[in-house]
Amino acid sequence: MTKSVFLKIGAIIMVALFCLHSQALAEENPFEAYADELITTIERSVGLGQKAMLKMGMDKVSVAVRPFPKEDLPIPQDMATAWNEKLRSALIRKNPGYLRVVSREDLAILLKETEAINAFEEGGNFTETLARNARVRFLIIGKIRPAPGGVELFYECKEVETGHIVAASDHRRFAIDPGREKALTVDAAITQAAKEIAGRDPGMEILETDSLRDGYTKKVPPFSDFFLKQLAAEIERQISSVRVGYTLKMRGMPARPPVKAASDDCEARSCFKLSGLYWVSDNHIDVLVNVRNGLGEQVNWKGRIGRDYVPDDMIPVDNTAAPEEADIPQDDTGPMGLKLSTNMGAHPRFRLGETMKLYIEVKQDAYLNCYYRQADGVALRFFPNRYMTTDNKVMAGELNILPRTDRISFNMKEPEGEEKLHCFATDKPVASKLPATLATDLTPIPQADFRNLSAAFRAIPDIRLSEASMTVTVRN
Repeated sequence: MTKSVFLKIGAIIMVALFCLHSQALAEENPFEAYADELITTIERSVGLGQKAMLKMGMDKVSVAVRPFPKEDLPIPQDMATAWNEKLRSALIRKNPGYLRVVSREDLAILLKETEAINAFEEGGNFTETLARNARVRFLIIGKIRPAPGGVELFYECKEVETGHIVAASDHRRFAIDPGREKALTVDAAITQAAKEIAGRDPGMEILETDSLRDGYTKKVPPFSDFFLKQLAAEIERQISSVRVGYTLKMRGMPARPPVKAASDDCEARSCFKLSGLYWVSDNHIDVLVNVRNGLGEQVNWKGRIGRDYVPDDMIPVDNTAAPEEADIPQDDTGPMGLKLSTNMGAHPRFRLGETMKLYIEVKQDAYLNCYYRQADGVALRFFPNRYMTTDNKVMAGELNILPRTDRISFNMKEPEGEEKLHCFATDKPVASKLPATLATDLTPIPQADFRNLSAAFRAIPDIRLSEASMTVTVRN
């Protein structure tokens, strides 16, 4: 009896030590913890019955880690890639036996490397491509955001077929050496970026300036116009210094339906679009500038500007969105192929008195629900609404222009600021399954309900869902 009790106590101690060791490993290697959190929730989605069948010989459930888009990172690409590889290795080590973790090499075979790269760089949708190939069930998507002293990294797991987020990891902070790149003045950054772009001499004849957007909130601050106009002028100056008689034709992005990223006469090799992203940290602003022509050829520049060199009113100090807003995908078309744009483009800026037209496209027939939050904080559902003579179904392949009735208009009025548009496309009507405040049209929505907008749609069972959001900048 004594020996038996002793052995049991010893076993308990060993288990406790093992658990403490595992916890220490997770704390030492955050990617072990990421893997634990994701696998635990994926298991619930797979279900006990399916797990049993999988162990009896059925095909394994495929899970892929999506590569980070090259043009959408506040850190060097090689660092982000290394983080994804650490997560993939941890997933393989912790594999419960019925998952198949797709490697980057497998993805290359699955999608073809060039197709995958184009999906990221041309604004295509990786989830949609995987769904079409019907080879990957779960897609793990990493998100990196600036944070004090470094960046914050977390992962979400999306079920490819439905578009639902089925798992999410904790947010963890990683210290990044602030001295990795020397901060520049604004003038020095413009000169350096123009030198990089002009030095590649891409044969630029026409340059359309788009916007410099916050990589986190997608807002377009006053700094955007200032920086890109100065940069365009410096690009022309540097190219003209080596090309006799050179003149660059410059113009703003055209106001028109979103058929192409560039205007009709900008599909040639010589016509480029200038755009960019920025990320604000405590002491600096990381800026990523991109010029791309209608054929997809591009030149990128990434640099760091000292925060003290940019007035606060050009990039507001309080430059973050609430997490529940920022988590809603900005450009994820999802399984229904939802895309948003306006008569001023996909990242619109309107002056007071101007009117916005919303352009919506889907790749599958869908039921659409759209919400708008004004700069004064008032939020409401504007589509569908009581003035419509048809339902909220939109057809695949058609350009849908909202609002559909003259009784409603998006005429920009004070106050100036950032306004938010959210749209959801589903394969079935969902009004009866939403909270009453979200299913009522043209009535102010309580802030608490609006903050849970995305979660309310994701909680609806047995639907295929796409969601997208857009920041609308209004200033005189």
